[in-house]
Amino acid sequence: MIGKFIVFGVVSLMVVLTVWLLHDSDFVKYIIEYKGKIISVTKGKKEEKEVEISNGPVLWVRFEGQKNYYKAKVDKKEFRIGRGKKNNLSISSKTVEEKHAIIYKRQKGSSVFYELVNYAKSNPVEYYNKQKQVYEYLGYKDGVKLDAREAFYIGNNKIIVSIPVITHSPTFTEYVGFNRDGEIKEHSGSGAEQPSDTQVFQRNSLKTCV
Repeated sequence: MIGKFIVFGVVSLMVVLTVWLLHDSDFVKYIIEYKGKIISVTKGKKEEKEVEISNGPVLWVRFEGQKNYYKAKVDKKEFRIGRGKKNNLSISSKTVEEKHAIIYKRQKGSSVFYELVNYAKSNPVEYYNKQKQVYEYLGYKDGVKLDAREAFYIGNNKIIVSIPVITHSPTFTEYVGFNRDGEIKEHSGSGAEQPSDTQVFQRNSLKTCV
């Protein structure tokens, strides 16, 4: 048994000495740089897959035992709320389950809406029913379509959700066209009034004017 410890100690000492002697060598530098490139590429691919949604809902969170509200933005199509680092909104409370609720961005035809789905079993989401003016529990995996302003409880933590206008409003460029010289011209019958100080845009710069 003692012999094994001696052998292990000698081998460990040799490894340490080898690393110390080669720490400034080109080979070790190459290994470190190569490892760094692999990590960078992996991180880059992960970031490319992540897409933030535009005009996402805003959450105002009042944590248990506090009076102030804290702002959080829903920026994912599946926005997870629960306890732990895996969630987009992590709440450290014993009344909150690991996977408590998810806010989904849904699309039906040409319209887009948001839905709150409950995944909690011990403390299900309490959703404020504006018609009845009471809080109601959501069943497991039951969801509710979110209106412009809603309120619900995640455990003992109150959340107010505010949903902005999802679609963009038309601007001046939607009502005008371009002539062959690249100048803006008014469409007949559109009813849009062209300002007196008409600006001239290049065709390829239209996206910067909208």
